[in-house]
Amino acid sequence: MIALRWGIVLLLAVFGLAGCDAEVTPEDEVIAQYQRGQDAIAARDPVAFRNTMTNERWGRLVEAQRLALECSASETKKLAPNVLRMVLMFRNRIEPEKLASMSVDDLILTMMDAGVWEVYAEYGIVPHQVTINGETAELQLGSEVEERSSGRVRFGRRGLVRSAVSLAAAASTSTKTEPIPGLVYGFRNINGYWYADFTDEQGRKMDEAAKAAAAEAGVPVHDFLAAYEEEEFGSMKKDIWKPVGKKKK
Repeated sequence: MIALRWGIVLLLAVFGLAGCDAEVTPEDEVIAQYQRGQDAIAARDPVAFRNTMTNERWGRLVEAQRLALECSASETKKLAPNVLRMVLMFRNRIEPEKLASMSVDDLILTMMDAGVWEVYAEYGIVPHQVTINGETAELQLGSEVEERSSGRVRFGRRGLVRSAVSLAAAASTSTKTEPIPGLVYGFRNINGYWYADFTDEQGRKMDEAAKAAAAEAGVPVHDFLAAYEEEEFGSMKKDIWKPVGKKKK
């Protein structure tokens, strides 16, 4: 019992839990906002998720909705790949009458159900590093790498302590993360609060990746994304390139 109590005291001291208030940094605030978004996805709560975003970010969904309803075939094929992906999804998966009357929160739920926004921790994907640049920030996500200590305490994939016997050995053990190229979230500081944002750089990287994949497949990028949507959803409407209606007021 004495050894166990001493071990708990040691653990508190090592991880700074013995009554000292740690300073909350901008990096901490970015990660906290990211986690709020992840919690909202887990709960399928579109309002809570929207509240973690800039107006511009969720506004992209509303614009994609308008484009899906109104864009001609030639205009649709010329859209930036990161926009075309959403337009094809909306046209293919949602009936025109319903799409025309959907709110932004309905669109957010559609993206959640499609797996575009997921709870990344379920796949071992967690925050790796935050880079602050004035009023903007980037959160690089990474994959967890499990490590074992030399003692009898084990920190697993989710960082859970398996035993309280060899706490001293656990003090030098942690879960490492390796960055996942391209998996970066943008954030913007508005009135002292960080909100998830969609940056031009994110769009550029998504477009480059789609174009590279299409070139490797030897097809135009719009055909590649249409084939991707068909594979993801399991079917494709024949008139996918045609406008489907007008937004209802």
